[in-house]
Amino acid sequence: MIKAERGAGARFFPGARLAGRPGPAYQSAMTDTRVEAPPRRLQRRWAMVVAAVAIAAIAAALEIGLEGRDPFWLDESWTGGIIAQPSWGAAFHQIYSDVNAPLYYVLARLWSGVAGLSDVALRAPSLACAAGVALAA
Repeated sequence: MIKAERGAGARFFPGARLAGRPGPAYQSAMTDTRVEAPPRRLQRRWAMVVAAVAIAAIAAALEIGLEGRDPFWLDESWTGGIIAQPSWGAAFHQIYSDVNAPLYYVLARLWSGVAGLSDVALRAPSLACAAGVALAA
């Protein structure tokens, strides 16, 4: 029998060999494939995350459906005018002249290259930011 120090006390492995390889008792303990269920706290947290994402998705769908019928507000028209510039240089000149943060305009311009300049496409970055804030809260 080989004595192995482990943790606070010593354990004995009756099936251990002198060659330093673990014996059958140790090997069977290492090949145990039982999986324990996650704690209830973790299950509740995931349920809350799924519920929050579902609520945000429903709110986004309603927002897209309802906002598609309304005309643009001044700030939405202004954003559309800035990101519809013919070149990035002209867009950066307009962004530099504006008092708002430039990152939103850059992201909106990149998005307009993918989705175009339709009403829903121009409102989508704002909607994504609002959904992100709702999920973060």
